[in-house]
Amino acid sequence: MPSGLRPRTFYQNAVWLLTAQGLAILTQLAWAKVIASHLGPGDLGVYTYALALTQVLGLLSDFGLNTYLVRESARDRTKDGWLLSNAMSLKLAATVVSWAALAAVLALSRPSPAAVRTVLFFALANLSQTLSAVFICLYRGRETMGYEAASVVLSNLLNLSLCLAAMKLRLHLPWFGAAYAAASAGQLFFLWASYHRSQEWPGLRLDPSFLGSWLRTVTWLGLGGLFFIIYDRGPQLILSHIDSDASVGLYAAVYRLMAAALVPPVIIGNVLLPRLSSLMSSGRRSETYKVTLKLLSMLSAAGLSVSLALFFGAGGIIAFFYGPEFVQAVPVLKAASWLTAAVFPGAMLMNLLIAQGGEKQYALFSGVEMAVGLAGCLLAVPRWGALGAAASMVAAAFLVNGMLAAAMARRWRTMRSDG
Repeated sequence: MPSGLRPRTFYQNAVWLLTAQGLAILTQLAWAKVIASHLGPGDLGVYTYALALTQVLGLLSDFGLNTYLVRESARDRTKDGWLLSNAMSLKLAATVVSWAALAAVLALSRPSPAAVRTVLFFALANLSQTLSAVFICLYRGRETMGYEAASVVLSNLLNLSLCLAAMKLRLHLPWFGAAYAAASAGQLFFLWASYHRSQEWPGLRLDPSFLGSWLRTVTWLGLGGLFFIIYDRGPQLILSHIDSDASVGLYAAVYRLMAAALVPPVIIGNVLLPRLSSLMSSGRRSETYKVTLKLLSMLSAAGLSVSLALFFGAGGIIAFFYGPEFVQAVPVLKAASWLTAAVFPGAMLMNLLIAQGGEKQYALFSGVEMAVGLAGCLLAVPRWGALGAAASMVAAAFLVNGMLAAAMARRWRTMRSDG
């Protein structure tokens, strides 16, 4: 790896995040094995609907700001206090807007009282996660990700412990949402305390210069992020309105397993983005691009291997984690397993595109993925339920990967002559 990529820092951060996410995956899988079987497909479907709804609307409090913070902190770390103060103020204001939108959706859709209470707990969790993201982005910009790793482990262990306590006390569904909210608040407190140990709290403010700089960058990044969240969570919302809570539960069971399988490319992207952004702006684009291509080939092979393992082991995996009640999720997992073959290389391509300043293309590709995936769901869910939703998501991911590969091939002709 070229010295410009600071291999030691890269590997240290990758180990931090991989270790943390590995422990988080273990706790999430334990949650899936114990709590999901306790809730059953119906209540798990309501839980997942509430989580999906709050996360989609919660994107209003981000809209590209997190990626902007990482890039700006990586370029000038003396601005961290100014970035923190303004980002916190902006996210709090945006959260008020997202809560108003959430109230409107609940008034129109009229879900069950249990679903409403669960949604309210998830809205509180989303506020904590939104503010935690500011600290995480600044740590990523500094390329010191140990605190992020520790906070991820802490929040997952808290959530699992509180859910187990709720199950032992025989509490109903909304209390599992309360456990999630408490765990998210614990993560926020840990990150705030860690930051406060090294730097003074700058207070809250919102400077016009920050807004102007953010708005010049954020539009395309925000749209791309919005499109991806809708693509990611949309199938669950479609299933809840077209099919049944049980169908949402089957999809959610598979979704949790796939989320665990897709951790490695996400971590590598998080570690590389600040360094790639810095190197691209300094003119060392060809060197960085070649290294990324090597990583891309490795991720492609890894993604295909994971897909094959999930496809052929689907029956045993579902039986182990969820039991016979979720046997209908086996074909859903077989269909969704091919997402890893697409997402492993696709995530790297997207990060390289953003590092190069290709925000418009990022938004375009994310929009295509969202439109194709959701259109496929609307057509396939009435006939095939959760299986149709999973197949639609896979088809959209492979389509966009082809578009990304074509775009990067065109850019490669330019990159070869740089440096």
